[in-house]
Amino acid sequence: RSQSETQRAKLRLRNIAPGGAEDGRFAIRAPLSGVVAERKANPGMEVRPDLPDPLFVVTDTGSLWVVIDLLERDLAKVVPGKPVSVEVDAYPGERFTARIDKIGEILDPATRRIQVRCSIANPGHRLKPEMYARVTLLNDQGQKAVRVPNGALVTQGLYSYVFVETQPAVFQRRRVALSVQEI
Repeated sequence: RSQSETQRAKLRLRNIAPGGAEDGRFAIRAPLSGVVAERKANPGMEVRPDLPDPLFVVTDTGSLWVVIDLLERDLAKVVPGKPVSVEVDAYPGERFTARIDKIGEILDPATRRIQVRCSIANPGHRLKPEMYARVTLLNDQGQKAVRVPNGALVTQGLYSYVFVETQPAVFQRRRVALSVQEI
């Protein structure tokens, strides 16, 4: 019985890799180029076409998605096609430009946030999948704005304020209109 099983396995290998695989090894080629992101095949595992999972997950990291969990109150500020600026901790001070592709249809009732998907080009493969990022909506209306750190903003009710030093040790509270705020 074991001899017939061995013969059957050899015949199956010959069908899979005609003219090769004398030592039981042969190359598996992906139909697309990319990086192996996940390997689900293990040595000694039987490979069949009816397996529930693929043997490998291959991904192209030349372009990535940035997924934003956007607050419900900021939903009116985003539209598909609008540019955003992306910063990651791996490259401090460097900004990457992305574009909003899709805005989710359903709000998460627990977090009161909606998912927004942006596409970002990654030609040097410097950005990696699953990195955390900070996303800022870009002001594409040609308006001039002053960049203020979020820590300098004081929110009271519906309005935001900053304190401006008018004289040494004298501060004045001024209401500001936020055109862009880091998400």
